[in-house]
Amino acid sequence: MFPSLVFRRAYDAIQTPHHGTKGDLEYLRILHLAASTVEADVAAALELLLAESAAVSSDAVRAIVSTARRPEIPALSRPDPDVDEYDSLLGDGVLEETHQLREVGT
Repeated sequence: MFPSLVFRRAYDAIQTPHHGTKGDLEYLRILHLAASTVEADVAAALELLLAESAAVSSDAVRAIVSTARRPEIPALSRPDPDVDEYDSLLGDGVLEETHQLREVGT
């Protein structure tokens, strides 16, 4: 129910103005946001709200998380390997043995 201490502190902060079911529902919305996005981002948003003594709500957390900067994923190119270069690493002796083994096996 409490992934970390900051979630527990947030629960307590929510229960102060919204004791009971309404507070529980608000906390469940925050847990759902943590499960459907990045939990660490939600925890950081909760820490920020608690440090500023701001009202802790799912809308406030969602607003902070949605503006969090996501790392850019670089585009990768797939190399086209040259088998001749690989064969040259093996040397002529290994290639000859491989060809001989293939001939014997057939």
